[in-house]
Amino acid sequence: MIWTLIGIFASIFTFVRYVPQLIKVARTHNVRGISIISLLITVLFFILWSIQAIILKDYMVLSSSLLSLIQVIVILVLTFIWKDNSKINDKKWIYILKYHKNLKKITQINK
Repeated sequence: MIWTLIGIFASIFTFVRYVPQLIKVARTHNVRGISIISLLITVLFFILWSIQAIILKDYMVLSSSLLSLIQVIVILVLTFIWKDNSKINDKKWIYILKYHKNLKKITQINK
């Protein structure tokens, strides 16, 4: 029983660990700093886990691996799509930060 619970929690955490990265990439379209090699290794990792789970008929590991594999593939595809947008987004964020600092100075002067 305890090993089943540990397996369930491990499956949940395996899936949840890529959610923040996926949300960040989807919102900002900024993929700067994401390692494509690391993502490719992770894809291979989840494919191998899925193959082992199919052979051993371990459906908990299989579901966890497949869901995580889908997430990593989506991040990988978005990384290739938005690879060139990162430079544009960096400039946009620099502009926003400069504007925010100037706005802060103006509001402090007016007080």
